[in-house]
Amino acid sequence: MRPKAMVLAATMALAGVLVGCSSSAGTQQPQTAAPGQTAAGAGQTAAAGDACGLLTPSEITTATGLAVTGNGVPALGGGKECHWELEPGKNVEGVAFERFVDVSIFGRSYFDGAAAVQPAPETVPGIGDQAVYASDVLVALKGDRSFALTVTLHEAGNGTAELTTKEHDAALSLGKLAAPRF
Repeated sequence: MRPKAMVLAATMALAGVLVGCSSSAGTQQPQTAAPGQTAAGAGQTAAAGDACGLLTPSEITTATGLAVTGNGVPALGGGKECHWELEPGKNVEGVAFERFVDVSIFGRSYFDGAAAVQPAPETVPGIGDQAVYASDVLVALKGDRSFALTVTLHEAGNGTAELTTKEHDAALSLGKLAAPRF
């Protein structure tokens, strides 16, 4: 689980909400569609537990304006997480930092926890059965499963209002693409 998703999970835990997230002992390299290929194709659903089948690199590039450069090793095993690395950024000192899109698959309790975060999260219509944007993470519910989608384009602590808006808008755009495949 990546930093923003961990912050959301910690916030939910502090609020007394049980988060049903387990980690696998082993890690595996995620498989994604090559640039230009579709993940699950129109009208198809990604296999249960296949986070990498929810989005394509070209969709991510379109939403973020940055090229997908590779995949990181997911913190959650069994296809429950996919981490797409984007072109790295550079801070004012010229030091490179990671930019990425991350999707993690959870059960219903993760969505319930995100929806209960205070202050109340933004309700997002048109994504899955229900969706909220809480602590810079889009969490969508479909049936008894949820996915958390994070777009990180700035270095921790050095974001601007413009970048925060861009991350928000990219997460919502990508969530609308991922939900029908979920």
